Amino acid sequence: MQKRKFPSLAVGRWRWAAALAAVVILTLLYLLVRPHFGAGDGKNLLASEALDGAFGSSPVASVTAIGPANAVMQEYKIAAEGGSSEHFAALSLPTLAPGRYTLSMQVRPEGAQLLALQLKDGANNGALVDYLPAGQKVWINRIGAGGKLNATVRPIEGGWFQLTLTASLSTETGSHLFIHLKDQSNNGLFTPHGEAITVRAVKLEPGEVATAYVPNAGKMPGDGHNVLPPEALAEIGSSPIASVVATDGGNASMREFMIAAEGGLAEHYAALGLPSLAPGPYTLSMQVRPKVAQFLALQLKDAANNGVLVDYLPSDGKVWINRIGAADGLSATVRRLDDGWFQLTLTTGLSTPTGNYLFIHLKEGENNGLFLPHGEAITIRAVKLERGETATPYRAAGASDRGN
Repeated sequence: MQKRKFPSLAVGRWRWAAALAAVVILTLLYLLVRPHFGAGDGKNLLASEALDGAFGSSPVASVTAIGPANAVMQEYKIAAEGGSSEHFAALSLPTLAPGRYTLSMQVRPEGAQLLALQLKDGANNGALVDYLPAGQKVWINRIGAGGKLNATVRPIEGGWFQLTLTASLSTETGSHLFIHLKDQSNNGLFTPHGEAITVRAVKLEPGEVATAYVPNAGKMPGDGHNVLPPEALAEIGSSPIASVVATDGGNASMREFMIAAEGGLAEHYAALGLPSLAPGPYTLSMQVRPKVAQFLALQLKDAANNGVLVDYLPSDGKVWINRIGAADGLSATVRRLDDGWFQLTLTTGLSTPTGNYLFIHLKEGENNGLFLPHGEAITIRAVKLERGETATPYRAAGASDRGN
């Protein structure tokens, strides 16, 4: 009987070592050539709790904040409006360093199951992505030379879906986000029949992977303490260019004052000297109801002439922020309330303890600051100035002004 030969132990070990080396080499090659997605840095470049003021409404789509104005995570309803057309909301993005960016948001469809997100730069490069959230499907369309494209959709609780979009942006300015509504047949051009979506937790961050949404991330919360006394507006008094008159009889817990343009051709504004303040970031908030004029402006500046001037068009939910001097940390919002009232906010850094002023400017027609009065006026209430970069709820006279 012939003996069976077995390979030597040394030969077996060599074969195992060769196989292991091959696996290691193939793994390294895969890691080198596979698509690499750098994690997002977590910094949200959008003022996501005030998007109704940033988007505004248009003849083709309305953008409305729903829920309480001080909600931790503000929700916005985007609804198709008007006749047969494309229906979308557009947002101009802040100055961005060229690179890869990831957009994320939570969406709840209403009336239509399809939507699209478009992210593109000033050179018309980027991505247009169609989403079918219920089917967890995405279709990615390159715009121009847009690179590093990716998109995802996944269901979360309560009928909400998490959407992401990643693209490279090549220009510092001129970048935009568009949220497109679709009808049931995925048509972008349609006559509205109740098509709408609700969005929240909107975030744009550098990087290729979305990180968790944190409301007001990186901002110093308002401390809730109103440094303006309840009768501060009554102390403004009237002038030849603007009258300030209490309209509540002096007995209301939330005082109301009408500021009206007076006199001849001039700028028309009311000015209020602020109390002594520790240098730092401050947020002004107030409720405004316009009369005749639809534009107004708020200016907050310190004795070193640093601060901000913000123009508001409340009816359209629009703001224009103008830096004064070397002020930093600028932001502003406008939000529609009930009965013709609007909530306005403004945030800036103030560098001097004294000599700080608030100016409330009236405007005429197409945002003209120099005009001959024809009934231009606003009524204001719930005026609050607090240390921090976010507004907290106004507490009427007699109520604690700290906390939420």
